[in-house]
Amino acid sequence: MYLNWVFKPSSSVAKRCRLSKKLRHNDSSVMCLCNHCSNRFMKCHVDTDFDRCVECVHLDRKCDLIISETEWERVHKKWAHLHAELSETLTKAAHLQKQQELIESYWKNMMQREFKNIEELKKNERC
Repeated sequence: MYLNWVFKPSSSVAKRCRLSKKLRHNDSSVMCLCNHCSNRFMKCHVDTDFDRCVECVHLDRKCDLIISETEWERVHKKWAHLHAELSETLTKAAHLQKQQELIESYWKNMMQREFKNIEELKKNERC
């Protein structure tokens, strides 16, 4: 038994179906596929007025083929934040490296003084 889907002419599903059929006739296929079309080995037809491919319009999916200006801005802000955080971390690491070098130098100096003290004690014990 076949299920017949009957859509009201004004329903969003019916409108999306009609729109996707109209967009398919334009044959504006692209070399780069959106993830949805790529995963299903489908030809990707794009209408730049809608910023989505035909299949994504038909299935009411967010198409990732055309990147919106807000997406570019969001990624750039994230990159700038990570870049600043990395720069801050590298500055802190350089400061810690200098502190470690100073402590190591102080340690070596202490060791040398201790050896001198031991040598002096040995001399005093012999006398």
